[in-house]
Amino acid sequence: MNGGKNERFFNIIWNNTCSHLFDHNYYDTNRRDVQLNKFWQKIKDKITIKLSLIPFLTGLMYSIAGSENTPKQIRRFGIPILLTFFSWLYLQNIWVLTMLSQIGVYHIGHGIPDATDSGSSLGRFWYNLFNSNHLWADIFTRGTKAFLIAVSCLSIPVLKGNWAVYLVSSLILTISIASIAWRGLGEKIIKIGDKKYTLLYVDIIVGSLIGFYTLIIVRF
Repeated sequence: MNGGKNERFFNIIWNNTCSHLFDHNYYDTNRRDVQLNKFWQKIKDKITIKLSLIPFLTGLMYSIAGSENTPKQIRRFGIPILLTFFSWLYLQNIWVLTMLSQIGVYHIGHGIPDATDSGSSLGRFWYNLFNSNHLWADIFTRGTKAFLIAVSCLSIPVLKGNWAVYLVSSLILTISIASIAWRGLGEKIIKIGDKKYTLLYVDIIVGSLIGFYTLIIVRF
């Protein structure tokens, strides 16, 4: 009777503490795990060092796409892909792919009806709702798109649990874009290679805000 208990006790001790001493696969697997973790840590460290580039890149891409004779795909596809890739590298979770829904948001027009243009569907909705008040239509049209961008990032607080950071940052993003995205703040002409691009300061600001917003909710 006692012999059976002692044998079971010995088997438990062996399986939990000693058996791996003669198991080469145990060491190989753990060595690979350690090496993989070190690899991803190096990637994260490099990303952390170059985090400041994210708002710069999104601001540049957003404004270049707004320049004359420049493909709008730089904004519509380039920015969502860049931010999704950055978020995936840092969080290593497939659910960040929901951020690619920003592609649809960037395809939504924000024109407001006037004497020369019938406006976009979203612009007409707010324009009619506010009894042809162009100012409020501008604010709410841009604010709606900013809100949808924030919604596309909902997977990040779900994964990280940083709901306070997400909600506060989303509110700031929405109010900021709604307040300035429709304003004329001047422009700057730059030359890249043989081509000249007219960059609107307001586009640089909006694009940078989107990049900075993503940076904040992913990192904190």
